[in-house]
Amino acid sequence: MYASVSGHSAGGSSKHYSNKSRAGRQPRSLYRRLVNLVTQYVTGVQFISDSDLEEFSTERRYKPQDVTTLSTHTHFSPHEVKRIYRGFKVECPMGVVGEEDFKDIYSRFFPRQANTSLYAHYVFKTFDVDSTDPVINFEEFLKWLSRLCRGTVEEKLRWMFRLYDINNDGRITRGEMTSVFISIYALLGGVSLTMLQEDSVVSSKVDQAFQRLDLNNDGVVTMDEFLDACSADPATLQSLAHLSTTL
Repeated sequence: MYASVSGHSAGGSSKHYSNKSRAGRQPRSLYRRLVNLVTQYVTGVQFISDSDLEEFSTERRYKPQDVTTLSTHTHFSPHEVKRIYRGFKVECPMGVVGEEDFKDIYSRFFPRQANTSLYAHYVFKTFDVDSTDPVINFEEFLKWLSRLCRGTVEEKLRWMFRLYDINNDGRITRGEMTSVFISIYALLGGVSLTMLQEDSVVSSKVDQAFQRLDLNNDGVVTMDEFLDACSADPATLQSLAHLSTTL
């Protein structure tokens, strides 16, 4: 059970969106797009040798743990940790990234007309960030990436639940699911958030998904319901099975 969107269109008119981008395209799991995006980002800089992994200098705000420790606590090998760290350090030389910088990085992987800010905001909220100092350090980023790319089915589904549980109260409401779906369709570009809020296709997709997830029909989806429904859905399991990534 996951959101799917079509590939983005070069056109920007609402007519083009309504008539063409809803039909004739293979739906693509946004979850898979996210993993592809992140792995493209972290492997964008190639290592010449392992010596390319440099420690942060003393004046920098944050210094990561050693490679062995990071490898032990994730599903990545020491060599993979080094490659990921190199990409992270290029984009985040201070060793941490805040939400606005995260949004900026995220926006580079989508067409100019796409509205990435809202979805990037929801993704950023899935990190366990301190509300008084909302930044992501390398360990947090690495564990998040490890869970998405190499985690168990349950780990990946729990992350998906957290994405939809916007207020983090342990339940997904129809309104929360609608908000995330709107942010997903906004990644296509050429459509305003206002138009998406009034779009019958988005509303229909939300209704279909919510009905499948709300097993006891009480108007909210709990973690247990989400795990049970998604674990029994062959399409979701097949999608998750293709997410293992080699760096």
